[in-house]
Amino acid sequence: MSDEYVPNETSKMLTALPLTVFEIPENARAIGLLLGELKWPRRSIVNRFELRFAYFLDAGHQYRDYDGNQFQVVEGALESLFNDPGYKWLSEFPRLCRKSRLRKAPTKIVQCRLQLIELGLRTPPIGYAV
Repeated sequence: MSDEYVPNETSKMLTALPLTVFEIPENARAIGLLLGELKWPRRSIVNRFELRFAYFLDAGHQYRDYDGNQFQVVEGALESLFNDPGYKWLSEFPRLCRKSRLRKAPTKIVQCRLQLIELGLRTPPIGYAV
């Protein structure tokens, strides 16, 4: 199977933002603030995004990186980035962002989390991806 994206009239493509976007504290904070505004239970956030990713891909759509290569969003990708069954980070990070500005660039693992969270926010909810 070719890695080249060949669209048809019904296929859609979403581009994942590069990790360097999330190195910028203001961008990371913006995602944290938005995540806090959703008011979703933290344990359901990962599940909702995983379902969105699966539904989008099952509908024949694709994720790409900024270079046009296929961006892998495999089942369990978000879950594997959290070494915390309670997903406490999903409530702690938005709380930190509301409290004050981020003073330094997030760690690489946080950047990876934010990249997938941001992509999950842009992925149409189930029922709208087709």
